[in-house]
Amino acid sequence: MAPTKEELKMKEREDQLKREAEAAETARKHKMETEAVRREVNEHRVAIDQLCMKFKRSGENIMNWFTMADANKDGYMEPNEFKGLLQRAGVHVSDHNLLKVFEIIDLQQTGKINYNDFVNVVQRNVQLPLEQIVRKRRKEKGESLVDHVEEEVIDPEEKKRVEAYKTYQAELASK
Repeated sequence: MAPTKEELKMKEREDQLKREAEAAETARKHKMETEAVRREVNEHRVAIDQLCMKFKRSGENIMNWFTMADANKDGYMEPNEFKGLLQRAGVHVSDHNLLKVFEIIDLQQTGKINYNDFVNVVQRNVQLPLEQIVRKRRKEKGESLVDHVEEEVIDPEEKKRVEAYKTYQAELASK
């Protein structure tokens, strides 16, 4: 016997409620993940801040720092070269955390840092916004992407970093 109109409506409503519950659960998981990434990133930004302070106190030319770190002279700093720079600067980061710190300052997300990015990080404190890191990690895991990180979870310091990053992106686009 074929389902009645009322049974079809009831089934349709059940399906809709199920989709809404799944969407709410996905949003809850994304918010929790974003908060976990925020805590992690804030811990790693300490190392970046230390590097910036060491550079400013040194009075040296930033090009010298970059050139010294770029061991293979390809014009890019890769994670192992970045590790050497941190060691020379006296900034201690475990091997486990090195790639996470590197990820924050890899502004173009290429797996290496060019001189302009290095200058932007060290002299202008431009860092990859939290939203970009969350999106990259979700993409790597094959998860769905959200359009934005919820505004209410972005703190004032993160907003400054986002604005600095947007300015950096605009400068890149105008070149």
